[in-house]
Amino acid sequence: MNQILQYLAFSNYRKYLRPAVDGCMGLMTHVAEITWSDGIQRESYVKFYGEQKKRALLNEAIGYLLISGLRLPQPEFAGFLEFKISEKHTPEIWEKVSDVDRYRGVTYAWVCTNTNGINRRIELDNAPSPEIKSYLTAHIVEALKSWEKLPNLIMCDDWLANNDRNLGNLLELPNRTFTLIDHGGILYGDNWSPWDIMRNATISGDLQKMYMNLFKQKFEGLFWKENLLADLKSAKKEHESAFELVKGEIYQLIVDFLGEEKLNTGLPPNPIQNVSNILQDFLASNAVQVNNIEAKCDLWLSATPCNVAK
Repeated sequence: MNQILQYLAFSNYRKYLRPAVDGCMGLMTHVAEITWSDGIQRESYVKFYGEQKKRALLNEAIGYLLISGLRLPQPEFAGFLEFKISEKHTPEIWEKVSDVDRYRGVTYAWVCTNTNGINRRIELDNAPSPEIKSYLTAHIVEALKSWEKLPNLIMCDDWLANNDRNLGNLLELPNRTFTLIDHGGILYGDNWSPWDIMRNATISGDLQKMYMNLFKQKFEGLFWKENLLADLKSAKKEHESAFELVKGEIYQLIVDFLGEEKLNTGLPPNPIQNVSNILQDFLASNAVQVNNIEAKCDLWLSATPCNVAK
């Protein structure tokens, strides 16, 4: 198995460049110059998560690996950076990390290369006039409708239980294509509980409703729904083989992060379960679950789509 994620020492952090303009769910999210394992320095995003969002760092890694298996566009390189912290030099991080991190004097950051994609959410928020905002909205709608990977995105976010998809983490690239970033909010949130995973609820975020309704516009005639479902099921069938490509690395990460954390489910015959097993089973079973797509499709299409300009 070829390892996908990189593990970088603090010496790979070359210099701070600028603060991030978006994606600030993490602490002190910023752009820096990072030396990656091939020895090349690249402009990269660095993101820290505090003790109150301790699952988010694992989420970032799981999301990146699954999307890598699906071969959807995302940052070229990603991984973990061991970052030195101190009360004097990094007080924002120091206040939010665990006592163990303070004692060690280091914490771990999520790092990924800059895709140089366009953040349309910021453009919409800063549009100087209603006319420009309307123009940008129309452009985004048409770009999403014409993107050939839209059904793959719909099924990917469903697998990731990603209610956090928005135009700030679906960046536009040239020729009306998109790249996926920022996975800290997958799996029902940045500090999910095992009960969230066990409920396995269908996600239905605002952008999910919007791009599902956009996807519907591709189909016409008496068999529009059958054709729509066929495209979604075709995209879903890629998940099983994608999962096999990255399963080993994901399973090891889950064990490394969650350790021996246990949950008393109260359910026979084995009420005490490892949380790592619960999460592993969730990802594996959802990779092959295709018989509920029509019900999910009905839910997404019955919901009122959000206004992309919000």
